[in-house]
Amino acid sequence: TRPLNEDVVILGFDDRVILEQMSDDGEEVVRITLSMHQLTELRLALNLPEGNYRIEKEG
Repeated sequence: TRPLNEDVVILGFDDRVILEQMSDDGEEVVRITLSMHQLTELRLALNLPEGNYRIEKEG
């Protein structure tokens, strides 16, 4: 069963991690699946002493 006041749900498995969150309109669950390799790369990138990544909206 899902939490009543959920924010982000993290599901961990041997070969992947899944992040889930309800969409803004509450109509569907949005999922991001990361392999263990991707998760390791993300962890390492967060510890880099320089640089950043961002998305800027045009206009």
